[in-house]
Order: sequence, then structure tokens, then C-alpha cells
Amino acid sequence: MDFDSHDDDYAQFYNPRLTEIEHVLEPEKIFEVWDSDGTIIGKRVSHIEHIPDGCFVKTISAGEFAKLHKSQLQYELDMFARTNYIDEISYGFSTKLPQKNGDKQEFYYRPVQYRPDIVNTRTISSLEKERSKSLKERYVSIFFDTESCSFRRFLYKRYVSQYQGCLWELARFKNNDQGIAREGMSKDEAVSYLLQKSEVLVFWEGYSTFGKEMIRDKVMKMGAKHLLENYTRFTSDMYIFDETLTWTVIFQHERDEDGFKHILLRVE
Repeated sequence: MDFDSHDDDYAQFYNPRLTEIEHVLEPEKIFEVWDSDGTIIGKRVSHIEHIPDGCFVKTISAGEFAKLHKSQLQYELDMFARTNYIDEISYGFSTKLPQKNGDKQEFYYRPVQYRPDIVNTRTISSLEKERSKSLKERYVSIFFDTESCSFRRFLYKRYVSQYQGCLWELARFKNNDQGIAREGMSKDEAVSYLLQKSEVLVFWEGYSTFGKEMIRDKVMKMGAKHLLENYTRFTSDMYIFDETLTWTVIFQHERDEDGFKHILLRVE
């Protein structure tokens, strides 16, 4: 059936097809299943004898699943990055159980696979806390304009105190008066530049307030090749540099005014 899965009323809508399904387990619970063929709603059954007109059978393959409450979805990517599990988002299912007060108890189930070789953000080496904080403050003062006008001061204050926005929005523009050269790069150019470095320092933007808090006041140390092979697991926005603070490469999820998502800033 065609339906809007974001409509809070659809799960409670009387549907004669669903009532014709026999041998139902947990009659009040609605299952929503999605894969490459699309999304369906239905009921879980103990066994199958008769398939009502307009219905068909869908089997959820056995395996390991992560169970998330609906309220946790905004933290999903940051939470998985802190484990050695990878989740498959192309298929899965959710359950919706109407409550007496009109709310729904809603859980999402993601197929997962344990991978000992992938990056777990909890195991990445970081600099000592005070060293990280001091280095990040110097880094920001060199490569970012957070003071030249009241609007930039507002954006930076909001970024630090409320986790809103991204630091790269404040990166110094071309023709600045601080002796910082700015150059847009393709992804291949950025990767090639970074692979010339054996080890780099990095911090990134979390996907959620949970992820942003995790990286707050931290600077991590990684091999450049290892970082480039794994960063998409935990971020799409990151700031890469070394202790000389003479250069930085910024990966950002939006293009800048010149159309680039990878930016090199250098002290001239």
C-alpha cells in the first residue's frame, strides 16, 4: 500500500487488509520493513496458511541487529562509530506499538556486522587534554576568523557553546590580512597532499550533540593513510594539521563559494 511512514496516524488507521491476516503475534504492534524493493507495513505471524488479497509475505532474515529507540536515531552514526560494528542502512525494520495515551512506542532495528579491523573512535589516540585544548585554540586563531565582526563572533560563540554550525564556515577567505593562503582542492588532490604526511593531528564535527561533546577539547593523532581510509565512518567534516600549525586541510560536507569541499590553508 502507498502510505506516508512519517504520518503519526497511519499506524492507528483501521485497515481491513491488516485485520484479515491470521495467526498474528502481538496484534497491536505494526511492523514497517524496508529494503531495495521499497517499504511495507504489516503484522508478524507465527505461521502462514492464507494470504489475504492485497497482501504478501515478507521474511526478515535472521542475524545480528542493533535495536534503537526512536529518540536515539539522531545519535546513531556517532554511537556506531564508538563500536566495532558497522550497520547496514539499505534494509531493516521498525516496530510501532500504540500506547493508551495516544503516543507510540517505536524501535528501529539495524542489521549489524562486527569488524575488528575498523576504526573505533574510542580507541583513537588523543593528545593530553590541556595540550589538546591549547593546540586547538592556537589552530583556530591562525586559520579562522572569529573576531573581525560581530556576526563572526556570534557564529563562533554559538558553535562553541551550543554546538550549532560548523567551524569551517569561519575559515579565512582569500586575500586576508593574516598571511594565510587559501586553495580549493579536489578530493584526490587533498588525499594526495595528506598521504605525503606520515602522521597527522585531527579533530572533526560530530553528527549530533553527543558526537560533538565527545570530540570537544580533543585533538586526535592518526596515521594519514589510516585516517583517510576510515574517516567516513565518523564524520564528513574534519580539520587535519600537524604540530607546526603551518598548514591545514579541511574536509567539509558543503561546497565553499568557489565550489570546493576540500580546502588547503597555508601560512605564507
